[in-house]
Parts: sequence; structure tokens; C-alpha cells
Amino acid sequence: LAMGKVILSGNEEENMDDFCVTECPVVNIKPNAGFIYDKLECFIYNPNAIDEYSRMGRMYAEQIHDAPVVAQKYLDIFNS
Repeated sequence: LAMGKVILSGNEEENMDDFCVTECPVVNIKPNAGFIYDKLECFIYNPNAIDEYSRMGRMYAEQIHDAPVVAQKYLDIFNS
């Protein structure tokens, strides 16, 4: 995500609940070749979506996974 790559992975509702986010730029896939093919086909026919997911992924990584953000979360938990 931090490199602006489109990520395909298991991104179920529970994952987003754990990170307390409503949107995540990770493309949710299932362990099914046809399902993955369909997702990739969407990107092939809509290359602008790749740029959008790339931009959203970078922003998401900065907001959720950036070292100062994570460190602050640990400090908040430690100090509570």
C-alpha cells in the first residue's frame, strides 16, 4: 500500500472493524480462480481504477500504518 500498489487480499468486514475504518483500498478477493479473474479483469478494462486504488492505498498507509500513528496508538493504550 505504501508504495501505491493495488493490493488484492482477503479484506473482510471483520478486518475493517479491527482497524476501525469504513473503507479500505485493499481489493477483497476469495480463494476462487474465477472470482480473482473477474476482479483483475475489471482493472484491465478500467485502468483509471488502478491509479485511484494506488492513490487511496498510499493515503490509507499514511493514515493507518505510518510509524508515528502506530506509536501514538501504543502510547494511548499504555497511558489509559
